[in-house]
Amino acid sequence: MLLISLLFLCSRNIPTSAVLFLPDLLPPINQNWKPQAWRQSEYHWSGLCVNGRDQSPIDLVLGDAEVTYNGELQFNNYENTGPISVDNRRRPGKIKGFLTWDEPPFFTGYNSSEKYFLRQLHFHWNSEHTFNGLHYPLELHLVHYREGFEAKKGHLPSAVSVVAVPFLVSEKELDGIEDLLTAASGSRSLEPVPLFSPSVLLPNDRTTYFTYTGSLTTPPCTEGVTWIVFPEPKLISAKQLESLVGNVDRPSVGIARPVQPRNGRNLYLNKSRRGLSNNGIFHEVIVIVLLCVGLLLVPPLFILWVIRQRSMLQDASKTSLSYNSSPPNMALPERY
Repeated sequence: MLLISLLFLCSRNIPTSAVLFLPDLLPPINQNWKPQAWRQSEYHWSGLCVNGRDQSPIDLVLGDAEVTYNGELQFNNYENTGPISVDNRRRPGKIKGFLTWDEPPFFTGYNSSEKYFLRQLHFHWNSEHTFNGLHYPLELHLVHYREGFEAKKGHLPSAVSVVAVPFLVSEKELDGIEDLLTAASGSRSLEPVPLFSPSVLLPNDRTTYFTYTGSLTTPPCTEGVTWIVFPEPKLISAKQLESLVGNVDRPSVGIARPVQPRNGRNLYLNKSRRGLSNNGIFHEVIVIVLLCVGLLLVPPLFILWVIRQRSMLQDASKTSLSYNSSPPNMALPERY
C-alpha cells in the first residue's frame, strides 16, 4: 500500500515530504462569499493593481510549493503589552501604535538576520489567500517594516514583510482580544486600547509557513512585498467574529481582494525537519526507500522462517520415533 501511495503522490506532483509530515491544510469553509462584494471594487483600481504581474493574494497550492528548511520564525517582544489605537476611518481598520513602545515587537528568521518591526495589523474577511482553493472566514495581516526603512524614502523590495494568519470559527473564544474587538466596533475614528499583546494572534506552529514575493492587496498594490503565510489557523468564536466584521451572513461585508495569477512565481513551504539529519530531503527519501524494501522483504523472509520451523519439527519427530522403538531381544547376563 505504501508503494501505491507513493506512486499516487508522484503522479499528482505533490512533494512527498510535505504530505508525510504536514497536517491537513484543507479547512471546511463556507464558500458562499463573493469577492466582488468588496466595496473597494477592483473595477475602479488602476496602475499595478491592474498591470502588475507579482500581485497578491494567491492560491497556496500544496503541490506547487518547494519545501525549504529555514527554521522557525522568531517573534521578539510580541509577548509585551502596550497601548495601541484602532483606526476605524476605513475598512479594514488598522491597529497601530506598536512602534511607539519602548521595546516594539519584531521578528527575525526565514534565512535572514534582518529585523522586521511590526508597524500595524488589520483583518480581512473572508481570507484573501486561499489554501488549495478554499477560503478561511478571516485572515490577519501583520505588516512589518525592515529596520531602518522609511516608507516615504525607501525602496519596497525586501523592506516590507507581511505575516498572514488565517482564522477558523470554533466554540471556544480567543482570549486577550476583548478590548481590541470593543475598539474595532466603536463609533470614534480612533479608538484607544490601553494594553494589548500581539502574541495572542500568533499560531502555535511557527515553523510551517508558505512564502512568496507579492504585493500589497490594496491600492497602490506596490510589488516587492515578502509574504509569510501560516497554514495553521487560530480559533475564534462566532460571536467574536461577528463583533469584528458585523453581520457575517451579508455578503457585502467581505473586504478581501480576489486571488491573483501567480504568473510563474516561486512558492515555498517551510517546515520542520522533524528530527531528520541535516541533509534534509535526501535522508527522507532514504527512509522511505528503506521502509519499502523492508515491506518487500518481510513476507518472503517470514515464509522461509515458517518452512524452516516446520522442517526442524519434522526432523525432531523422526528422531524421537527412532529412540522410542522397541529394542531387539538380548540375553541377560548370568549373575556371578
